[in-house]
Amino acid sequence: MRMAFDSNVLGKRLCELRKKNMVQQEKLAEVLEKSVPMISYYESGKRVPPPDVIFVMCKIFRVSSDYLLGLTDNPEPKGDIPKEYIPPDYARLKAIEVELEKIDLARIIEIERLMRKG
Repeated sequence: MRMAFDSNVLGKRLCELRKKNMVQQEKLAEVLEKSVPMISYYESGKRVPPPDVIFVMCKIFRVSSDYLLGLTDNPEPKGDIPKEYIPPDYARLKAIEVELEKIDLARIIEIERLMRKG
């Protein structure tokens, strides 16, 4: 059975994720290179973000596109990739990704700290 896409679900989930992660519309607009009114349109379901923007939103909030689009209630990306498609050095690459995320998070925290001072 194919589920129908509902822009209101996308908007509601985007708004919930943004608030849960304490991200202001202005900051999200800046990161996505969109206007604040456009973010509001996305959240109200009046506009649907293009695929490249949805991709970035999923990365920012660490959810699957299926979740953001309302095609599943599970925010986690599916983990059932067939073994033959997983690169042999996946574990090493995943460990590197985790370390890079820690570095990125540390930089974001430092930038926010400096912005509050100045």
